Amino acid sequence: MVRVTALLVMASATTALAQEVPQWAQLYGLDERSSLAYECTLVAPDRMRCIFGQTNIRETQLPEDIETLRRDMAAAEAAGETIMPADQCPVFQEALAAMERGEAPTEEQVMSADEIAAALPTVRVLAETCGRSDPEAYDRATEVMVADAEGQCSIRTQTFEQTFVRTTPDTWVNTAPPTGECGIVRLDRFQRDPDALIPDINRWMYIAEKRVMGSGDLATDEAQLCTGLDEAPYRYVTTMQTHLLDCQVVRMEW
Repeated sequence: MVRVTALLVMASATTALAQEVPQWAQLYGLDERSSLAYECTLVAPDRMRCIFGQTNIRETQLPEDIETLRRDMAAAEAAGETIMPADQCPVFQEALAAMERGEAPTEEQVMSADEIAAALPTVRVLAETCGRSDPEAYDRATEVMVADAEGQCSIRTQTFEQTFVRTTPDTWVNTAPPTGECGIVRLDRFQRDPDALIPDINRWMYIAEKRVMGSGDLATDEAQLCTGLDEAPYRYVTTMQTHLLDCQVVRMEW
Protein backbone atom coordinates (compact mmCIF):
# COMPACT_ATOMS: atom_id res chain seq x y z
CA MET A 1 0.00 0.00 0.00
CA VAL A 2 2.88 2.34 0.86
CA ARG A 3 4.51 1.61 -2.51
CA VAL A 4 1.28 2.32 -4.45
CA THR A 5 0.79 5.57 -2.52
CA ALA A 6 4.36 6.62 -3.33
CA LEU A 7 3.85 5.94 -7.04
CA LEU A 8 0.65 7.96 -7.06
CA VAL A 9 2.42 10.85 -5.35
CA MET A 10 5.24 10.71 -7.90
CA ALA A 11 2.77 10.64 -10.82
CA SER A 12 0.88 13.57 -9.34
CA ALA A 13 4.11 15.53 -8.91
CA THR A 14 5.16 14.82 -12.50
CA THR A 15 1.78 15.97 -13.80
CA ALA A 16 1.97 19.13 -11.70
CA LEU A 17 5.45 19.90 -13.03
CA ALA A 18 4.28 19.38 -16.63
CA GLN A 19 1.49 21.85 -16.00
CA GLU A 20 3.86 24.47 -14.59
CA VAL A 21 6.91 23.93 -16.82
CA PRO A 22 7.19 22.84 -20.48
CA GLN A 23 9.06 19.52 -20.33
CA TRP A 24 8.84 17.78 -23.71
CA ALA A 25 6.34 17.43 -26.53
CA GLN A 26 5.79 17.20 -30.26
CA LEU A 27 4.02 20.32 -31.58
CA TYR A 28 2.49 21.07 -34.99
CA GLY A 29 2.50 24.32 -36.94
CA LEU A 30 -0.77 26.17 -37.41
CA ASP A 31 0.71 28.80 -39.75
CA GLU A 32 3.22 26.77 -41.78
CA ARG A 33 3.92 23.16 -42.76
CA SER A 34 6.21 22.43 -39.87
CA SER A 35 6.53 20.40 -36.70
CA LEU A 36 8.57 21.08 -33.58
CA ALA A 37 9.84 18.69 -30.92
CA TYR A 38 11.33 20.07 -27.73
CA GLU A 39 12.79 19.01 -24.41
CA CYS A 40 13.27 21.53 -21.60
CA THR A 41 15.25 21.43 -18.34
CA LEU A 42 14.95 23.78 -15.41
CA VAL A 43 18.26 25.50 -14.61
CA ALA A 44 16.76 27.74 -11.92
CA PRO A 45 13.27 28.06 -10.36
CA ASP A 46 12.04 30.43 -13.10
CA ARG A 47 14.58 29.73 -15.83
CA MET A 48 14.85 26.82 -18.28
CA ARG A 49 16.95 25.66 -21.22
CA CYS A 50 15.25 23.97 -24.19
CA ILE A 51 16.53 21.92 -27.12
CA PHE A 52 14.38 21.99 -30.27
CA GLY A 53 14.20 19.83 -33.38
CA GLN A 54 12.22 21.39 -36.25
CA THR A 55 11.06 19.80 -39.50
CA ASN A 56 9.73 21.88 -42.41
CA ILE A 57 8.18 20.63 -45.63
CA ARG A 58 7.45 23.02 -48.46
CA GLU A 59 6.74 23.17 -52.14
CA THR A 60 10.00 24.26 -53.75
CA GLN A 61 8.20 26.64 -56.11
CA LEU A 62 5.21 28.70 -54.99
CA PRO A 63 2.43 29.61 -57.48
CA GLU A 64 3.82 33.13 -57.87
CA ASP A 65 7.22 31.63 -58.71
CA ILE A 66 5.64 29.54 -61.45
CA GLU A 67 3.98 32.61 -62.94
CA THR A 68 7.32 34.44 -62.85
CA LEU A 69 8.91 31.53 -64.71
CA ARG A 70 6.24 31.69 -67.41
CA ARG A 71 6.64 35.47 -67.79
CA ASP A 72 10.41 35.21 -68.01
CA MET A 73 10.21 32.55 -70.70
CA ALA A 74 7.64 34.59 -72.68
CA ALA A 75 9.85 37.70 -72.44
CA ALA A 76 12.90 35.75 -73.65
CA GLU A 77 10.92 34.36 -76.59
CA ALA A 78 9.68 37.84 -77.53
CA ALA A 79 13.27 39.11 -77.44
CA GLY A 80 14.40 36.36 -79.81
CA GLU A 81 16.72 34.76 -77.28
CA THR A 82 17.66 31.10 -77.59
CA ILE A 83 16.48 28.76 -74.84
CA MET A 84 20.07 27.92 -74.02
CA PRO A 85 23.27 29.33 -75.56
CA ALA A 86 24.44 27.17 -78.44
CA ASP A 87 27.81 26.54 -76.81
CA GLN A 88 26.02 24.81 -73.89
CA CYS A 89 24.15 22.33 -76.08
CA PRO A 90 26.93 19.69 -76.03
CA VAL A 91 26.69 19.64 -72.23
CA PHE A 92 22.97 18.85 -72.37
CA GLN A 93 23.51 16.24 -75.09
CA GLU A 94 26.15 14.48 -72.99
CA ALA A 95 23.93 14.65 -69.90
CA LEU A 96 21.00 13.18 -71.85
CA ALA A 97 23.12 10.33 -73.20
CA ALA A 98 24.38 9.48 -69.71
CA MET A 99 20.93 9.56 -68.15
CA GLU A 100 19.46 7.39 -70.91
CA ARG A 101 22.10 4.82 -69.91
CA GLY A 102 20.88 5.12 -66.33
CA GLU A 103 23.89 7.14 -65.18
CA ALA A 104 24.23 10.53 -63.50
CA PRO A 105 25.11 13.42 -65.88
CA THR A 106 28.61 13.79 -64.38
CA GLU A 107 30.94 11.62 -62.34
CA GLU A 108 30.71 14.09 -59.45
CA GLN A 109 26.95 13.73 -59.12
CA VAL A 110 25.25 10.96 -57.16
CA MET A 111 21.70 10.18 -58.30
CA SER A 112 19.42 7.25 -57.60
CA ALA A 113 17.61 5.46 -60.39
CA ASP A 114 14.36 7.18 -59.35
CA GLU A 115 16.01 10.63 -59.43
CA ILE A 116 17.42 9.97 -62.90
CA ALA A 117 14.02 8.78 -64.17
CA ALA A 118 12.30 11.88 -62.72
CA ALA A 119 14.80 14.32 -64.25
CA LEU A 120 15.13 12.62 -67.63
CA PRO A 121 12.07 14.21 -69.34
CA THR A 122 13.26 17.71 -68.47
CA VAL A 123 16.83 17.06 -69.61
CA ARG A 124 15.59 15.48 -72.85
CA VAL A 125 13.44 18.48 -73.77
CA LEU A 126 16.17 20.97 -72.88
CA ALA A 127 18.68 19.01 -74.95
CA GLU A 128 16.30 18.93 -77.93
CA THR A 129 15.40 22.64 -77.71
CA CYS A 130 18.84 23.99 -76.80
CA GLY A 131 19.96 26.78 -79.12
CA ARG A 132 16.48 27.24 -80.60
CA SER A 133 14.23 30.30 -80.36
CA ASP A 134 11.11 29.18 -82.26
CA PRO A 135 7.65 29.11 -80.61
CA GLU A 136 7.42 25.32 -80.59
CA ALA A 137 10.72 25.02 -78.72
CA TYR A 138 9.66 27.63 -76.19
CA ASP A 139 6.30 25.94 -75.63
CA ARG A 140 7.98 22.58 -74.95
CA ALA A 141 10.69 24.01 -72.73
CA THR A 142 8.28 26.17 -70.72
CA GLU A 143 5.83 23.36 -70.04
CA VAL A 144 8.47 20.85 -68.97
CA MET A 145 10.19 23.41 -66.71
CA VAL A 146 6.87 24.35 -65.10
CA ALA A 147 5.90 20.69 -64.60
CA ASP A 148 9.31 19.99 -63.07
CA ALA A 149 9.03 22.95 -60.69
CA GLU A 150 5.41 22.25 -59.66
CA GLY A 151 6.08 18.69 -58.55
CA GLN A 152 9.05 19.36 -56.27
CA CYS A 153 8.96 19.59 -52.49
CA SER A 154 11.72 19.75 -49.91
CA ILE A 155 12.07 18.61 -46.31
CA ARG A 156 14.46 20.49 -44.05
CA THR A 157 15.39 19.74 -40.45
CA GLN A 158 17.28 21.85 -37.94
CA THR A 159 18.09 21.85 -34.24
CA PHE A 160 18.54 24.84 -31.95
CA GLU A 161 18.60 25.79 -28.28
CA GLN A 162 16.93 28.61 -26.39
CA THR A 163 16.76 29.86 -22.80
CA PHE A 164 13.47 31.04 -21.30
CA VAL A 165 12.38 32.85 -18.14
CA ARG A 166 8.96 32.70 -16.55
CA THR A 167 7.17 36.05 -16.81
CA THR A 168 3.71 34.88 -15.69
CA PRO A 169 2.38 31.52 -14.46
CA ASP A 170 1.32 30.78 -18.06
CA THR A 171 4.18 32.33 -20.07
CA TRP A 172 7.88 31.58 -20.60
CA VAL A 173 9.79 34.09 -22.78
CA ASN A 174 13.04 33.72 -24.73
CA THR A 175 15.92 35.69 -23.19
CA ALA A 176 18.22 36.07 -26.23
CA PRO A 177 19.66 39.60 -26.78
CA PRO A 178 19.26 41.46 -30.12
CA THR A 179 21.40 40.01 -32.93
CA GLY A 180 22.73 41.13 -36.32
CA GLU A 181 22.79 44.49 -38.07
CA CYS A 182 18.99 44.53 -38.10
CA GLY A 183 18.86 44.26 -34.32
CA ILE A 184 16.53 41.25 -34.41
CA VAL A 185 14.87 40.57 -31.06
CA ARG A 186 13.41 37.11 -30.57
CA LEU A 187 9.96 37.10 -28.96
CA ASP A 188 9.68 33.29 -28.95
CA ARG A 189 7.63 32.04 -26.04
CA PHE A 190 5.71 29.18 -24.47
CA GLN A 191 2.11 29.94 -23.56
CA ARG A 192 -0.75 27.91 -22.21
CA ASP A 193 -2.58 26.14 -25.04
CA PRO A 194 -6.35 26.52 -24.46
CA ASP A 195 -7.02 23.70 -26.93
CA ALA A 196 -4.44 21.19 -25.66
CA LEU A 197 -5.55 17.59 -26.19
CA ILE A 198 -4.33 16.45 -22.77
CA PRO A 199 -4.08 19.64 -20.68
CA ASP A 200 -3.21 17.75 -17.49
CA ILE A 201 -0.02 16.40 -19.12
CA ASN A 202 1.04 19.03 -21.64
CA ARG A 203 -0.76 22.32 -21.84
CA TRP A 204 1.90 24.34 -23.66
CA MET A 205 1.98 25.89 -27.12
CA TYR A 206 5.05 27.54 -28.65
CA ILE A 207 5.02 30.82 -30.60
CA ALA A 208 7.98 31.79 -32.79
CA GLU A 209 8.17 35.53 -33.45
CA LYS A 210 10.75 38.28 -33.95
CA ARG A 211 10.96 42.06 -34.17
CA VAL A 212 13.39 44.18 -36.18
CA MET A 213 14.70 46.93 -33.91
CA GLY A 214 17.94 48.26 -35.43
CA SER A 215 17.40 49.29 -39.08
CA GLY A 216 17.41 53.08 -38.40
CA ASP A 217 21.20 53.49 -38.59
CA LEU A 218 21.69 51.43 -41.76
CA ALA A 219 22.03 52.55 -45.37
CA THR A 220 18.82 52.67 -47.39
CA ASP A 221 19.27 49.29 -49.16
CA GLU A 222 20.24 47.52 -45.95
CA ALA A 223 17.37 49.14 -44.05
CA GLN A 224 14.91 47.96 -46.69
CA LEU A 225 16.18 44.40 -46.28
CA CYS A 226 15.64 44.68 -42.53
CA THR A 227 12.14 46.11 -42.78
CA GLY A 228 11.23 43.35 -45.25
CA LEU A 229 11.94 40.57 -42.75
CA ASP A 230 9.00 38.46 -41.62
CA GLU A 231 7.69 39.53 -38.21
CA ALA A 232 4.54 37.40 -38.20
CA PRO A 233 3.96 34.98 -35.29
CA TYR A 234 4.11 31.25 -36.05
CA ARG A 235 2.13 29.07 -33.64
CA TYR A 236 2.87 25.46 -32.74
CA VAL A 237 0.20 23.48 -30.89
CA THR A 238 -0.36 19.96 -29.57
CA THR A 239 -3.17 19.23 -32.06
CA MET A 240 -1.87 17.35 -35.10
CA GLN A 241 -2.24 19.24 -38.41
CA THR A 242 -2.81 17.87 -41.92
CA HIS A 243 -1.41 19.59 -45.03
CA LEU A 244 -2.10 18.74 -48.68
CA LEU A 245 0.84 18.95 -51.08
CA ASP A 246 1.31 17.95 -54.71
CA CYS A 247 4.77 16.38 -54.50
CA GLN A 248 6.21 14.11 -57.17
CA VAL A 249 9.79 14.57 -55.98
CA VAL A 250 10.77 15.17 -52.34
CA ARG A 251 14.30 16.38 -51.64
CA MET A 252 15.97 16.22 -48.23
CA GLU A 253 17.83 19.44 -47.39
CA TRP A 254 20.18 20.45 -44.62
